[in-house]
Amino acid sequence: MMFERYTEKARRTIFFARYEASIAGSPLIEPPHLLLGIIREARSTIGAMAPGGAAEVGRLIEELTSGLAKSDRIATSVDLPLSQDSKSVLLQANAIAHDCGHKHIGTEHLLWGVLKHSGRETAVLNAHGIDREKVEARLRAGPEDGTTGARETQGDLPRRRPAQPVPASKQEWLVAARKAVEIESASLAEAAKRLDEELIRAVDLILEHPGKVVVTGIGKSGHIARKLVATLCSTGTAAVFLHPAEAVHGDLGIYTPGDPTVLISKQGASSELIKLVPLLHEFRSPLIGILGSRTSPLAARMDVVLDASVEREADPNNLAPTASAVTALAVGHALAIALMSARGFTAEEFGRFHPGGQLGRNLRLPVCKAMHEIGETAVVAPGTPLKEVIIAMTERPLGGACVVDAGGKLAGLITDGDLRRALTNHDDVRTLRAEEVMTVKPVSIGPNATLSEALERMERRPSQISVLPVVDEDGHAVGLLRLHDIYLR
Repeated sequence: MMFERYTEKARRTIFFARYEASIAGSPLIEPPHLLLGIIREARSTIGAMAPGGAAEVGRLIEELTSGLAKSDRIATSVDLPLSQDSKSVLLQANAIAHDCGHKHIGTEHLLWGVLKHSGRETAVLNAHGIDREKVEARLRAGPEDGTTGARETQGDLPRRRPAQPVPASKQEWLVAARKAVEIESASLAEAAKRLDEELIRAVDLILEHPGKVVVTGIGKSGHIARKLVATLCSTGTAAVFLHPAEAVHGDLGIYTPGDPTVLISKQGASSELIKLVPLLHEFRSPLIGILGSRTSPLAARMDVVLDASVEREADPNNLAPTASAVTALAVGHALAIALMSARGFTAEEFGRFHPGGQLGRNLRLPVCKAMHEIGETAVVAPGTPLKEVIIAMTERPLGGACVVDAGGKLAGLITDGDLRRALTNHDDVRTLRAEEVMTVKPVSIGPNATLSEALERMERRPSQISVLPVVDEDGHAVGLLRLHDIYLR
């Protein structure tokens, strides 16, 4: 079966159908697998046709899945063929596309083909308010599938070169990659639901001790432990990493009695960590476990257990620590954020811990250290002719001119955009004055505010311009800050 005319979404449908067949242990891709692939790629379209909307689609999927015959799972690397019924569905999709004069075959054509087949899946669709006539009416009105459209002539072809479809042999890579993200996302969602009083107990244990937190783990869990240490240190909780194998060779010297320990392990059965527990008891260390198994040997020895279990890993063989690693890190981050909240950790403190780099600079440096002082900027009076305003802005090309009254207070701001609008809206600009062009009461900032506050104010104002006037407490113009100054000075 050739797929040259299939849209990218339709091609993905075939490969998702192959994935569904492999999960069900089916040696052939049957129409129900095709329909599950169609729903995956065109869920919103099917939801628009179903009376119950998205909720109806969810029930449709459950009914289809529950009715599938299941056997031992087949590896996704196996190239499962289409059954004769599925080939018939594809031929019907081709026929309706030809009948409608469509150049390409999309998911709606495939859906019509499934309905034309008249199998169990057709009955399920009909029961949920989706019939062949409804789909055909949509197709004849013009399908929604990307490049699938009404009959095209050479003159109708787009000038831009269409994206080349991903080769069929490589499409499975995308399927596996997307499935991995979906599995990890689902694992995180479940981990969030499991956060409970145990997290509160962990926070209390750490807050009760004035010293540091020790974080340990081995293998991939050790890498997660090191990242958690970095997060804790940067958010107000002193922390160090302890390698469990090196602990018994002198590294236990980092402990002060009472230092809490966070132990990270997927299986909760690492011999290095289990051997470490009695030694930690000698230092009166409260033990907090971020563990993938609550019934593990290590879990039984913890004072607090934070559940980082996952249903499966993200790789097709369910072996590589992917979802489990992401979930353990997320639970560790949850602990760090809860500690931030408990300590009332502020943005100013964050800046103090990050003095280097752009982030730390923006959190610590005041506007007055980066702005152009008023003597370096274009400054005009409200009655200044527009020609003189343009000359002043040309001599001091900072992207804006401060309009200042006789008392030195900021009356308005003129930007390059204001000048363009004035030239566009007036045939004769010779009579225009600054006060007729300026933005009255522009958004401004104080000289002692941080660059981070200035950036937030620039981004949140209605018009996205790149300059911000600086005024003192009495409203006097003292300078002009550019977006470039925040990042380059």
